Amino acid sequence: MILETGPHRLDIPATYAALDPTNIGGRFLSLPSQVEAGWELGAVFGKSDSVKDVSRVLVVGMGGSGIGAELARGLTDHHRDGIEVVPWREYELPAWAGRDTLVVAVSVSGNTAETNTTFQQACELGIPSIAISGPGRLRAAAAGNSVLCANIEWDHEPRAALGFTFITLYRALQELGLAHSISGDIPPAVSELSDVASQLAPEIPVDDNVAKQIAMELDGHYPLIATVRPLLGVAARWKNQINENADCWAEWDQIPEMKHNTVQGIFQAPNWPAQPYVVALKPDECDEFAAEDIDRILDELSANHVQNLLLEIDGPSTLGRMLVGSLLGDMVSYYLAILRERNPSTTESLDRVKIG
Repeated sequence: MILETGPHRLDIPATYAALDPTNIGGRFLSLPSQVEAGWELGAVFGKSDSVKDVSRVLVVGMGGSGIGAELARGLTDHHRDGIEVVPWREYELPAWAGRDTLVVAVSVSGNTAETNTTFQQACELGIPSIAISGPGRLRAAAAGNSVLCANIEWDHEPRAALGFTFITLYRALQELGLAHSISGDIPPAVSELSDVASQLAPEIPVDDNVAKQIAMELDGHYPLIATVRPLLGVAARWKNQINENADCWAEWDQIPEMKHNTVQGIFQAPNWPAQPYVVALKPDECDEFAAEDIDRILDELSANHVQNLLLEIDGPSTLGRMLVGSLLGDMVSYYLAILRERNPSTTESLDRVKIG
């Protein structure tokens, strides 16, 4: 007698209705249209004259509002734009910030305490500033200080607003003449991203859905996401999304630095409460030195019984690869939350400890 097995729980629509009643999964999958909206929103900064003698951009933002700075930095570094983009997650400005620094304050809610405090300090010191904000205190402060602001209208989680925190930010830098033009990269990136989103949706079964498959691999493990430039921001994004959506410990690491420390430390894995699982993100434009390092690291991990997975991140451009890699991480974290029977939209611990 052959026992029939039912569909995997990741393939049962009722699972999502029960665990994701607000449909944050749909908000992650809306990234293609959000990229288009975020790009258009950033055009407002073509009216700014805030960048005279600017040599450094300090992007002030926390959590989901701040992750776009990591991606923007990766893109400006890749294009060798000659401008330094510095993500900043502190209570006040660094001592070196001055009139050669452009402060960009980003808050999807507009009410992030650290961002508002730092932005106000920049305004009081006369440091060139712009803002990207939802309808909160930051938007009001920008108006009160006659600072140009892109107004985000997104009444949802900042971590599901990457089209604004990354794309609007980069468009601002482009409009201000500080970054390489990616205008021609937007349409093909959106097209590729739309195709990927359709392949990662909940209605696509486990057998054909790579995000579901990766989530199943990571379930019960401590994920460590490792990569090379220019995907460092994507790895940070994966880590943050797994933390927030799946209520799961995760970290990220940089190659080649990883081969100088982490590779040795991870071999105590058998004594950990949960086993680590290393996911290496490899851009399809990877140079030979980085590719060799990735291969050597994964070979060493395998030889020491540390589970690992190599993911080739493809796309029509560096921008496209960043967006595709980010969306894949979003959906992996989403399905990992479902496997852990967690509502991916709730963040009870964060709500208790953060302000704004």
